[in-house]
This record gives sequence, structure tokens and C-alpha cells, in this order.
Amino acid sequence: MTRVSACDCSEVIRILHNLDRASRKGNDYESKKLIHTLVESVRQAYVSGSLPWTRHATLHLLGYYKESGHLDEGLDFWKWLSRAEGVILDPVYVGAAIELLAVCGAGIHYCEEVYERTLAEQRDIGSQYYLTPGAILPDRAKAVTTRGTSSGLLQGIISARLLHGKWQRAYLTLDTVFALRPTQIAPRFLDVFVFERPIFEALSVFFMYCRGGNAVSKATLTTILKTLSDLANRATHYSTQLQLVGAMFRVAEAYTGSAGRLGLIHLNVLTRAFVNAIPRMPVATPAGSTDRQARLQNTVAEAALLQDSELLKSVWACVRTTSTAEPDYIPDTRTWQSLAAAAASCGLESFVEEQLQSLPPESLWRTQSALTSVEKYTPEQLLPLKPMSEGLDTDNIEVFRDMCNTVCSSLEDAGVLQNSGFRNFYEHPIDEPTMFEWPKMDKETWQRKLYDDLTMDQSSKDLRLTSAEGLNGVSCGAPDTMPDVSNTGIPFDELRYANWKTINKLLAQAEAWERNADVLSGTATSDSRERKTLPRKRDSINATGATAVHYPVSARQLEAYQQDIENERARSMSEEEWRNRIIKLRNGDYEV
Repeated sequence: MTRVSACDCSEVIRILHNLDRASRKGNDYESKKLIHTLVESVRQAYVSGSLPWTRHATLHLLGYYKESGHLDEGLDFWKWLSRAEGVILDPVYVGAAIELLAVCGAGIHYCEEVYERTLAEQRDIGSQYYLTPGAILPDRAKAVTTRGTSSGLLQGIISARLLHGKWQRAYLTLDTVFALRPTQIAPRFLDVFVFERPIFEALSVFFMYCRGGNAVSKATLTTILKTLSDLANRATHYSTQLQLVGAMFRVAEAYTGSAGRLGLIHLNVLTRAFVNAIPRMPVATPAGSTDRQARLQNTVAEAALLQDSELLKSVWACVRTTSTAEPDYIPDTRTWQSLAAAAASCGLESFVEEQLQSLPPESLWRTQSALTSVEKYTPEQLLPLKPMSEGLDTDNIEVFRDMCNTVCSSLEDAGVLQNSGFRNFYEHPIDEPTMFEWPKMDKETWQRKLYDDLTMDQSSKDLRLTSAEGLNGVSCGAPDTMPDVSNTGIPFDELRYANWKTINKLLAQAEAWERNADVLSGTATSDSRERKTLPRKRDSINATGATAVHYPVSARQLEAYQQDIENERARSMSEEEWRNRIIKLRNGDYEV
């Protein structure tokens, strides 16, 4: 009888793992049951020695138990694995084991012990050093290569820390990841923060990914866009809704700038969010018009009633650009008539003629014939509307115009609709949404000085490299050569500095969120700090992406977060106070 090879064993388990993922997408319970029976048979053969042990097979087994929700069987498998004779804890699969343990309810101290023990068993002393927060890189302008370090191990401990509420240590580990490999970060790191932290923080991590040209999965992008869209629909203030929709298009722009390509589902989410942001009027839908067309007509009417020619141009540009992103949609006759009437009231008759010239020949004659009837009506007859109570009033008109300009600039960029490669973010930086942008941590000179103090420790010269020979498996180019550059055109030293600043912002964001989270959710108790040491209940982890972020954010929490930003902007700190705050956030366990 031919013995099964280690390669065959790994392949069988990998196939079963992927089949389980596919069955969960389609809610195929019979297939799930059959797959679980087969996996258990393989595990028993694995434990008994009938099948050869391989680290990749172990990785897929642990991943299956974590994602499928069969946590008890996964825990039993880990107990055998950790005690098996001759089995060395390998970083390739220990990261998945740590995340499985955290989901099963294991204490954070045990998870940290497994992590530290795995690092200690590695002979690469240099890798151990560079995985510690605050480690000094040999050359900040050069790529660093470490042997024997698995990104899965770092992702696993980050997941465990977030599940246990240890957000500060999780972000410090993420800081280490971005410092070591700013352009080679696996997509699953972002997934963890999308699932376990509020969308405000997940967005900052997302923009860090795109800035360095790191790949983001389409499923994760879908999750982010749908979460922002849902939050926009639940916003209590119209200006907040507009800002959230604008943020969605900034996300799409950053994604395509990092060589991503939007799919149909992304364009649908973006288009619907934009149309939903158009204020609803307290009037009936005109006969023959869809709800979407009616809202477009109403928005054009708002611009006419406000006698704002620039707003009218911005609104119509969004109408035309949206129809380009969604080919099945074409502005109907009534919408064109509304434009003609609104343009007449704003003194922009020539604007309508310019728009007609941009139409394809097959639709031009129909639109022109429809517009000949406009002269028979007054603007009041074609636009019998009144502004809504909270719509495009004088307070929101600038916000609406900004959103329209954001939509146009994003969609008109050819890279949004097709893959045009990497964008040069060094010459054209990413415009992050201003509503989520935490106030700059004061003066740039302060930040650069502190960054140099923390990342160029002169007392650590014995651990820094002065040549390309490397230290215990860590190699780096000579310091006097030109800096390495990311696919997005950013030199490594500037990219690492920008990421360091983002981590500071994330720590400040998380601090503010945790300070208000219990009160806003109504769960504040005298033992709230003790409760935060327990992992948040999660039955399984969907490694293939979900349609909504698992971490809920309410409209009330969004308002409190925005108030924190305003309070932060109002603060005035000296350089010493600022330095102390950053060092406190970056040093030790922070208690809210």
C-alpha cells in the first residue's frame, strides 16, 4: 500500500478547508456536515500517526476549526499538538492557534505565553529583537529582511490582544509590522481591525495599507464600503451623512491608487450611497419617474431655489458621472427638463447647451425634442418644490458641494473605473476623510524630533547595522545608498515616518473610543475594566470576508466621537505635554 506523502496530506486538508468556506457562503448545511466528518477523520489519522505531520496541514486544520465554529475540536487538537513529542512550535501555524485559543476563551496571559515561547524557540536572535516594540531598525530608508518570522504569528497575537481589549499592545505590534515590512503586509492584518475595532480606526489602517501599495481584498473593501453606507443611512445629521458618503469615495480612490480594481458590487454600493444622500423632498414622485430620478430632480430644484449656480454645476456633474459608473442608468427626460428650468433661473442657459453636446448621438435628438417644451412652462411649474427642513440649507450647502466634488474627482479619475496601476502617493498624497482625521498631533517639527529620538537610539549602536552583512539573519542595504521606494513612489524613510504618525493617531483614537464606549452602550459598571480583560464572544471567524463589520457603531457613538475630535482640536499643548502623551500611549499597558 502506497503511503500518503506529506505534500498530499497538506493538499487534502487545504481542499477540505476551502470547501468548507464555499459551503458556508451558500449555507449548504449538508455539505458542511460531510466536510466536518472528513476533517475529523483526517485529524484522527493525523494524531495516530497514520498521516505524516506537516506544518501547512496543521495551519489549515487550525484555520478550519477557527472559521467553522467547531471550537471544542480545535481546542482538543491544540492540546495534542502542544504536548506531542518531537513537534516544535512553528510560527507558520502558531499564529492561527493563538487566535483560536482567544476565540475559545483562553486568557490573554496564556496566549502571550504561547507567543513568547514560540519566539524563544527560534534561533534567529535578530528576528526576536526586531519584533519587540521600539526596536531600532538598521536603516530606516532600506527594506529589512528577517528570516524565520511568520506574519501569521504577529497577526495571531494581534487578534488575541484585540479580542481581550488590549488595543494598545495590538497597535504597537501593528507599528512593528509596518516598520519591518511597510510594503509587504498580508491582507488579513487589515481584516482583524475591520472586525475588531470601530470603523474610524479600521479606515486609518486601510489608508496605511494603500499608502504603501499593500493589497486589500475585494471582500474587505466591500465590508468597509457597506459599513460606511449603513452608518450614513443611520446618521442623525444630514451633514454627517454627506461626509460619510464622501469618505466612501475617498476609500475607493485610495484602493484603486494601490492598483486595486473596483468590482460591480463596489460601484453599486457607491452609487446607491450617493443617491441616498440626495435629500428627499416632501412631494410625490413625478409620474413616470423612478424614486432615484425623482430625488435627482429634487436636488436640481434645490439648487435652483437657492439661486446657486456653482451648486447646480456640481450636482449635475455628479448626475452625469454616476451614470458613467453605472451604465444602465441614464438621466430621464424629466431630469433634463429640471436642469433646463433650474439653469434658466440661475442664468446658466449656455450650461445646458454644453451638456447636450456631450451626449451620444443616439440619445441627443430625444433630449433636444424634450427640452423644446421647457419654454411652455415656468420654473415654478417644472420645479414645484420647497427645500426640506434639513436638506440643502445654508449650513449644509458647502458640505453637499464638497461631497459632489469628491465624487466627481474620484470617479473621473480613470483608475477608479479600471485598473491603471499604482498611483504616486508621494507627489499626490491620499486625501483621507476629514471627518475621521484626528487632529494633527501638533507641530510637524515636534513629531519629527520625537520620531528620531525613538527610532535612532544612539545607545543601541551595537544592534544597528553599518553594512549589508546583517545581524543574525537580518539584512539591510548599505546606509549610504539611495533609499528604497514603494510601488506608490514613497521613499521608505518617509513611508515609515508617515506610518508612525498614523499609529500615534490610532492610539489617540482608540483611547477616546474606549473612554466613551461603555457609557454610550449603557454597560458602564464599577467592574468595567475587569470586564475588558475578557474576550468578546465570537463563534467563528469568516476568513473570506463578510458584508458588514462585526464591531457595531451607533449613530450616538459617531456623534460622541466627532465631539471628541472637536475637543481635541480645541486643546493647546506644549511640546513637553505632547511628548509625554505620545510616550504614554506608546509605553506599557494603558488604562482608560
